[in-house]
Amino acid sequence: MKLSVASVWITEVQPFKIDDEEEWFEFLVEDEQQTDISGWKVSNGKTKKIIGDVGDQLIYDSSGLFSGSGSVSGDLVFLPNQQHYFSWKKSPVSLSNAGGTVQVLNNNDEVLSEFVYPKGKYGTRSAYKYSEVFNWDAIKNKIYPLIFRKDFGSNFRHTKGTENQKSPVFAEDAVLLISEVSMDRDTAKGGDFIEIYFKTGPSKINLKYGEIKHNGTSLYFFEDDFWVSPNQFLTLWIGKEFSGIVKNTAPYEIFSDKKEGLSSGSGTIEFILMSDTSYETTEDFVCYVDGELSVTEQNRVDKNAENWEEGCVDISSLIPNQSVARTSGLSDVNKKSDFFSHFNGTPGSKNVLENKKPKAVITVQGSGKTTNTAPFSINLTGENSTDPDGKKDIKTFTWKLDGETFSEEENPKSFKLEELGEYEISLKISDFSGEVDKEFQIFSVVSTGSVTTGSQSKGGKYFIEELLNPSKKKGKKEIENNFFADFLAEAPDSFWEEVQAPPIPISSFDPRGDEIIKTIDSKIKKEEKRKKWIAKNIGWAFVEEV
Repeated sequence: MKLSVASVWITEVQPFKIDDEEEWFEFLVEDEQQTDISGWKVSNGKTKKIIGDVGDQLIYDSSGLFSGSGSVSGDLVFLPNQQHYFSWKKSPVSLSNAGGTVQVLNNNDEVLSEFVYPKGKYGTRSAYKYSEVFNWDAIKNKIYPLIFRKDFGSNFRHTKGTENQKSPVFAEDAVLLISEVSMDRDTAKGGDFIEIYFKTGPSKINLKYGEIKHNGTSLYFFEDDFWVSPNQFLTLWIGKEFSGIVKNTAPYEIFSDKKEGLSSGSGTIEFILMSDTSYETTEDFVCYVDGELSVTEQNRVDKNAENWEEGCVDISSLIPNQSVARTSGLSDVNKKSDFFSHFNGTPGSKNVLENKKPKAVITVQGSGKTTNTAPFSINLTGENSTDPDGKKDIKTFTWKLDGETFSEEENPKSFKLEELGEYEISLKISDFSGEVDKEFQIFSVVSTGSVTTGSQSKGGKYFIEELLNPSKKKGKKEIENNFFADFLAEAPDSFWEEVQAPPIPISSFDPRGDEIIKTIDSKIKKEEKRKKWIAKNIGWAFVEEV
C-alpha cells in the first residue's frame, strides 16, 4: 500500500534489564519514499534523544547494529516501499519498571507513535530469570504481555527486530467457563478431570499463558499458542498416564503432570488467563465443599469474591464417577446454583444425562435350587446385577417376598421358607439417575418326594397349584383326565401367540400335556409380562407328584 507520509508503530517494549539483556524498545517504519530518520527523536515523556546522536545503539531489523545497510551515504535513511524494524541494543531513554510511555517523534516534535505500558513483572522464579515484554497487537490495537525467560527456550523469547507473536486471548474478548469437575472418577473411565467450555470469543481463541489450578497448585500451564474455537470443550485429565500429550482438535484434551488426581474433599478450581503476567485475570472460579473449607481455601474464595458470590457446591454425598457440572443452560451467576450433581459425567460434551438402565439379577447362592422341601433355606445376592455406566452407579437394592420388603442390602441375610407352597421373590434396583429394573424368581416348597415342574414319572399324578394370589390360601387339586382337553378347547388364539407354540390337540389326558407344561412354565420364568398374562388366563401352575 502506498503511503504519502511515513507510518510508524512502536511494536515492542522491554522495560527490564536481565543480565546482559538491556532494556529496549522496537518500532516499525513504513513509507513510499526514502526516509531519513536521523533527525527523529525518541522520548519517555520526560527525556528526548535525537536518533542520529544515539545511532550507535540502533539495531536495523534483527541483523545487528545499524551500519548503513539500506541507507544512503551511511545516513539513517531507509529505502522506500518496505517495512523496517528498528530497535536498540540499549534504549537511549530510560524505561520505568513501574510503567510508563515511549514515543517516536519527527523532526518537528510531532508524535508519530506512542506506547503506554503498565507496571510489569520481573525477577527470579524457580531458578530462572524472567521479565515481561510488552507487545502491540496490530489487529486488536491492544498491548499484551510476553513472558521472557533468560535462556529458557523458544516459548519464552522476545521478538526483537521481527514480527510479534500472536497475542493470548484477552479476558474481555471471550467467556470461558469451568464446565465440569470430577474428583473421584474410576481410572477405567479416564480418571479425574476438569472440563472447560469456550462459550463465546473470536473465531480462534489463543489460550497461551492460560492456567488451570486446583487448591492454588498449577495443574496445567499453556506455555505456547493453543488455539481453540467457541462452542467447544477442553478436558484436562488428571492422574492419567499421558502427561505432555495434547489433542488440539475439538473436543480438545490435555493431560496434567499431577498423578494422584484431584482432592475429593473440599477445594477450589481456578481458570486463569494471561497467568503470571501483569494482565493476569481469573476467568472462572468454582469451589466445592465436604464439611468446611480449610482456612487457605476460604481465603482463596474470599479473594475471588468477584467470581464466586455464594456458598460452595456441596459434595458431602459424592459417589464415585459423580461430577460437579454446570447446568446444560450454562448459567453463570457465580453461585453454587450454577451446578448440579452429574452422576456419570460427560467429559468433552454437554452436561446432559446420558444414563443407561441397570439390570437386576437374582442369584441363588449355594445349591442354586428354586424348589426344595421344607424348611427351604434361601441365600440370595444381587451382586451380579449390572449397570452399563458402572457397578458403582447402582444406588439401591430392594428385596420383596410376596410383595413385602425384607431387605435393602445387596446381599440380604439368608432365611427359611417353612410352609408348603410357592413364593415370589423380587429384586428391584435403582441407579443414581432414577432408572430402575426388576427381576422375579419363583421358589417352591414341596413335601418330601415332590419334583419340579416339567418332569414326569410314569404313573405319576398331575396337580395344579394356584399362583400369584397371596391373599388366598395355596393348595393343590388333582387334575381330571379331561383337564387338558377342556383347557385347550377354550384357550384363545392370543394364548398360543403368547406362549409361541401351535395348538396341540389333546383328546384326553396323555404325556403330551407335559409339553404344554414346559412351554407355559418357561414363559412364566422368563418375562413378568407373560407371567401375569398366563396367571390371568390360567391362574394355575402344573406340578407332578409321584
